[in-house]
Amino acid sequence: MIDNLFFIYCALLSFSGFIIAFYKVLSQEVIGLEVKIGMEKGFDFDTGWE
Repeated sequence: MIDNLFFIYCALLSFSGFIIAFYKVLSQEVIGLEVKIGMEKGFDFDTGWE
């Protein structure tokens, strides 16, 4: 019983870590795309990422 609960707990932690990492990468890509669009329209700003 405890082993099953421990396995479920570890699986949930691993999966939530993957989701957080994926969200970070996805949000950086979206922000980078918006920065590119803004720079093409003439806005000038520095994000410090590129």
